[in-house]
Amino acid sequence: MNRKLLLPIKEYPYFYLLLVSGICVYLYLGAGNMRHIIHQQTGSFHAMGTMLAQSAARELEEYQKNREALIREAESSAAQEQAESSQQDEAPAGVTEFVTYDPKSVVSPYYTDPGKIALTTSYPYETADDAYFSDAAFIGDSRTLGLYDYSGLPYTDFYCDNGFCTYRWSMGEKIMYQNAGREVLLNEAMEQKIYGKIYLMVGLNDCGYGNIENFKERYVQLLDMLHNKQPDAVIYLLANLHISKEKSDGDAVYNNDDINAHNVAIAELADGVNYFYLDARELFLDEQGYLKTELTFDGVHLYADGYRQWMDYLRQHAVVKSPLAS
Repeated sequence: MNRKLLLPIKEYPYFYLLLVSGICVYLYLGAGNMRHIIHQQTGSFHAMGTMLAQSAARELEEYQKNREALIREAESSAAQEQAESSQQDEAPAGVTEFVTYDPKSVVSPYYTDPGKIALTTSYPYETADDAYFSDAAFIGDSRTLGLYDYSGLPYTDFYCDNGFCTYRWSMGEKIMYQNAGREVLLNEAMEQKIYGKIYLMVGLNDCGYGNIENFKERYVQLLDMLHNKQPDAVIYLLANLHISKEKSDGDAVYNNDDINAHNVAIAELADGVNYFYLDARELFLDEQGYLKTELTFDGVHLYADGYRQWMDYLRQHAVVKSPLAS
């Protein structure tokens, strides 16, 4: 720097005093502006922080409200499920009782005297009209065929045939679908429609196929198949009617003792929830427990009025788990 451009301090002291004072004033004013700017920025940051805090508070409040609503909804749903479960638990379950007696000594490869007689499953049955049977299927032997002929049910399906039994079913034999007039495999037929009730009557023709243990094993398999394919259906296990004295006393296999043993095996499977044992035999027996001769033309099968009477018995023993539709 050219020293000649600088004024001597000694000669111009006031000049330098004014210069220094001006610099100081400039620096002071600049610092003030800086403080003002910083203050403004700080205020902006503070306002932004306040807004963010308020927004977070609102979101937290909304979250808590939603959380409380979800908790109430979950509690309400759990209470409803518990109430439905309690109603199911409180639903009546039928009980199947047996009358015992001293068993007789029987020499037979087919059966032994069980020493008891099964009674109809006790339950608060209702009386139903023919509409109750509109979603029903009857499965069985020639006596079921008699119900088909004389029951007067126009919309009920009947799968029945002479000689049908659990043994023939287990061997894969077909059964006659009476409504269509053709033979079908029962397992496949149970996949074609949805039934609310199934009436099963087999056992008489099983008397000649193995012993009681064999029969019960096949019967259980048949029940399992029906229940698996029709899980919502009530399944009625119909007792086999006794036969006349002449028929019973003249046969070592097809007799009332063997029939009773089969009926007991069937009744033992009634749980009063899905399976109900119905015994209409009392309607047709004489004082000695034989089928009344005036009710049968061959000692085994009923006349038409007998099947109608049997059908009335079934109408009076309807399991209704929900109100009947008008």
